[in-house]
Amino acid sequence: HAKTTFIKILIAWLIVYDKASFILIVCANSDLADSLLADINDILSSDNIVTVFGDWASCLAIDSADTKKASYHGRPVVLVARGWSAGIRGINMKNQRPDVIFCDDVQTRANDESASDSKKLLNELVGTIFKALTPVGDRLIIYVGNMYSEECILNKFKKNSKWLSMVTGAILSDGKPLWPELFSLEELMESYEH
Repeated sequence: HAKTTFIKILIAWLIVYDKASFILIVCANSDLADSLLADINDILSSDNIVTVFGDWASCLAIDSADTKKASYHGRPVVLVARGWSAGIRGINMKNQRPDVIFCDDVQTRANDESASDSKKLLNELVGTIFKALTPVGDRLIIYVGNMYSEECILNKFKKNSKWLSMVTGAILSDGKPLWPELFSLEELMESYEH
């Protein structure tokens, strides 16, 4: 539960503590990516963040649905949102490449169910999107998704020793739901069985 929300907060933390300067957000399509970027922008524009860390919105030189560019804390900060097939090869702004790539629900169930579509997406991720990462300095790729099948991309990354993986479930080892106020055990089991 709340995987994407946690990462949105992490990205805001990376920005306000000057840990990241160019964040590329990649989703299954551009609409989802733009929506995720809007949520991060809302977090950075919230009253608490503005009071403690400064006014993000007034620093924006570019404020479009898919791009936010600011001079925040006296340094450039760029957020770009794209669907995975939107042409990410060689992305840079002011000769700067992303130091954080956040892939959120890039693979859909339909993509996972098609071996050719899944292979195309995996090739695009590792052959193009991940190569957009800056080659030097602190950098991070975050891939959040659902474990649709044994062949899904998330499971392939989980099995790869080069990835630090955290696979979480919604049912605790004692059989109780992780977040009963949100989903009962019965609801979780019904979803799993379907």
